[in-house]
Amino acid sequence: MRLFLLGPLTRSQAERALPQWLTGIIAVAGFLLLAFVALLVNRAWCGKSSSKGIDNAYANVAFSADEKVTAM
Repeated sequence: MRLFLLGPLTRSQAERALPQWLTGIIAVAGFLLLAFVALLVNRAWCGKSSSKGIDNAYANVAFSADEKVTAM
């Protein structure tokens, strides 16, 4: 009966399970984990295979062997 006379507890009176700073750190870590998993899934699902016949990927098409190159 005494509990009814005290009235409802406010947030300042009730003990928190975790401190606010720890709750924030857990939220940020959870977000970063979800973002990392999403990037991995995106890479696995939408990633292009590098062995699809890409020849001379680093060839310089603007330079021909006939042109003279001078040292600077």
